[in-house]
Amino acid sequence: MKSDIQNREDIRHLVITFTERLLKDKVFKHFFIDVAKVDMLEHIDRVIDFWDNLLFNSGTYQGDLLDIHLELHFKHKIKNEYLKEWIDCFNTILDDLFEGEMASKCKVSALSIASIIKMKIDNIERRRLEINN
Repeated sequence: MKSDIQNREDIRHLVITFTERLLKDKVFKHFFIDVAKVDMLEHIDRVIDFWDNLLFNSGTYQGDLLDIHLELHFKHKIKNEYLKEWIDCFNTILDDLFEGEMASKCKVSALSIASIIKMKIDNIERRRLEINN
């Protein structure tokens, strides 16, 4: 039986495993390396802070997750299928590593985040079409 996410170290394990998997994917690697030009160590620390704050109310995350992804979308469109792949990969990693209430909360939160990003991107693209017509 797998354990649930219990602390920051568990989150670190999740985030590192997930990031390693994404960097093996051609599309996601392109986003990280070529488009966002992310310092991966800094990125991993920020993502750990984000999930630590979300799951344990640690107060460690400072930033605007939505703005970061919208800026990325302006550099290179984030397609709906990318968000779906991200969620599928995240859920697979979660299922491989953990089970329980916090793991379930992670899944629900990740889906909510992806849905909000998708909704904002769709709204931006709809406005862009209206302006260009």
